[in-house]
Amino acid sequence: MRLAKLSFDAGLDGCVCSPCEVKMLRSIYKDNFELITPGIRLNIENKDDQNRIMTPHEAIDNGASKLVIGRSISKSIDPNKALIEIFKSIDSD
Repeated sequence: MRLAKLSFDAGLDGCVCSPCEVKMLRSIYKDNFELITPGIRLNIENKDDQNRIMTPHEAIDNGASKLVIGRSISKSIDPNKALIEIFKSIDSD
């Protein structure tokens, strides 16, 4: 909260935050303040070294502006297929 407020007050366009913080921050900072979330996993069981993770669909529903998705794609046997699955998961209700 403190760092998001500091970023906002400094006139920055947004901040990087845990997907677990996005909903709370979005309730305070509207859509003109970007909330960029790492720790996005297509499969919640694949935590790697991250503890605060969320699916792409959940993060967007909670108010994330942009998602940082690395390992779900880069560690996939078929990165193109992984990306398509991510797109599908975002579009699902």
